Amino acid sequence: MGTPAIPLIISLIAALIVTGGWRWGGMLRWLLMAVLGPGAFAGSLLWWLCSQSPRACSIRCLLNASQDEACLVSAPAVPTVTAINPLDATPTNQDTVRYEVQFSQDVTGVDLADFNLDPTLTNAGVAQVQGSGRTYTVSVNTGTGNGLLQLNLVDDDSIRTSDGTPLGGEGAGNGNFSGVPYTVERSVDPAPVQPPLVTAISRLDANPTDQPRVRYEVQFDQAVTGVDSADFQLNTTGVIGARVIETQGSGTTYRVLVTTGTGDGTLQLDLIDDDSIVNRDGTPLGGQGAGNGNFSGPRYQVVREPEPEPEPEPEPEPPIPGLW
Repeated sequence: MGTPAIPLIISLIAALIVTGGWRWGGMLRWLLMAVLGPGAFAGSLLWWLCSQSPRACSIRCLLNASQDEACLVSAPAVPTVTAINPLDATPTNQDTVRYEVQFSQDVTGVDLADFNLDPTLTNAGVAQVQGSGRTYTVSVNTGTGNGLLQLNLVDDDSIRTSDGTPLGGEGAGNGNFSGVPYTVERSVDPAPVQPPLVTAISRLDANPTDQPRVRYEVQFDQAVTGVDSADFQLNTTGVIGARVIETQGSGTTYRVLVTTGTGDGTLQLDLIDDDSIVNRDGTPLGGQGAGNGNFSGPRYQVVREPEPEPEPEPEPEPPIPGLW
């Protein structure tokens, strides 16, 4: 075989080695040795190949019977995830939290599609991935509700090192990793505010009565404000001129003073709801809407003593006969 064939054989060996044809490269090694011999030209050419490509350097190992340590080519290291840890405080009540994802070596191809969540929360989701090299930061929306939130990396071989080695090695799933969960504890939504109600309107004075004034006590189920004389009216029979003249109290207890007017009969105190009575949250009596908090109290029986009839004037005594 002539000298022009030498570059062709060397190129063939290099191509086989670079593309993984190691067995054929070994066979051609002996062919090249037979053609070149142990001359200085062959050695110089092989060193030149080694300088052009680290993988082509393996040709020198194939042709060098001593296989010195400089020629040995080791398999590339497989990248792995070393940690997925929370960056924010846990438990948390925040709408967004962050994770830090650490790899064993520099990688690329890390994006939203590489992660999923193990949540017990509604509408939680991976929002953003930032970083490079060995360290990436993943932002997660915590959704709504209370519970655990865990970030998982799902290996689909899209994450690779600079030499193309995929996460965990070839094959999806062998680089999977689960992070440390967050505990999400939002404040419990307060119970709906119940509207205040009147629980009782009671008489405070004796019944029946002949007094010019009587009192009522009005009880609410929770503290209220805005109670005044305009919130009450009297329902009367027989008596004339009775009216509410004063309201005193605070919180859950109020007293109402009523004049009994004139005449005999009955009078009853009624609370008329116009939404002016409210609790501390501003919720009106009975809820929104006039009239839904109305309440009627018991009646007083008004019985006055009858005025005494005037005594008749004494008739003049008849004159005594003989005196005139």
